[in-house]
Amino acid sequence: MEAAPIIPSGLAILMGGADVENAHYTSGKFVAKMPAPVNAASRARHGLRLPAGNKGAGTVIAVGDSDAAQALMGQRVSCVPGNAYSEYCLADAAMCLPLGDHSAEEGASAFVNSMTALGFAENAKADGQDAILHTVGASNHGQMLTRICQEDGIDLVNIVRKGDQVDLLKGLSTGLRRSLHECRQ
Repeated sequence: MEAAPIIPSGLAILMGGADVENAHYTSGKFVAKMPAPVNAASRARHGLRLPAGNKGAGTVIAVGDSDAAQALMGQRVSCVPGNAYSEYCLADAAMCLPLGDHSAEEGASAFVNSMTALGFAENAKADGQDAILHTVGASNHGQMLTRICQEDGIDLVNIVRKGDQVDLLKGLSTGLRRSLHECRQ
């Protein structure tokens, strides 16, 4: 693995209910106390390996026997292995997306948010809708959805919590309108 984004689902596995505000870094380890009720609730998981990292990207260094797997040998791919925070991981060939000239950093986020945003837009079009209401407009997902909806001509209502998030989305919209206008000329 060459890159894997730090996302809430990965942090939840890594941190659980740990007291991160009072944590410290010692001898190459992140050390945080676990409150007694949380520790008791997770006792069945003690001593077990907990893979983390839903998505990531890296170069394929070994493959299985299938034609699909063989075709990936030596390529940089984006994948959804469920343990992307590892140095090495296994991924089903069907869950790998060859990245071509794109970097591992670009490819590491090719799944989940981007696929969800594309799915929102495609479902809206398939259902004959001309607008989407989105409640986390300034998130990475919301920014992707903003770009997709503008390109696809779907109206989007983004709900945000802060004024600077409105400015962020307005700036994104203005920049995209400008670049789309330049492409049409």
